[in-house]
Amino acid sequence: MGNGKQVDSVLDWNGPDWKDINNPDTSAVGFIKGTALSQESAEKVDAFVKGLGDGSINLFKGPLQFQDGKVYLKDGEAATDLQVWYFPQLLKGMEGPSK
Repeated sequence: MGNGKQVDSVLDWNGPDWKDINNPDTSAVGFIKGTALSQESAEKVDAFVKGLGDGSINLFKGPLQFQDGKVYLKDGEAATDLQVWYFPQLLKGMEGPSK
């Protein structure tokens, strides 16, 4: 800053604390169940969160396509965090303009 030295930017990915996603000191995300959520739905949410945490559920595993039909991920291929962060366009099934 004003000293003539170059500073490199860094992307720190601070993901969820899967042991306690609602801990504001350790987790970048969270989910609080509302009173309208049924017990059955709450159990499904718990299973979904557990699957995301243990890797058995991966939302960004192919085959996936972009809105224009181009291949994003081949069958069985998993996206990296940077591939997800820098989507060049929305995925097939997402609503809204990609540009």
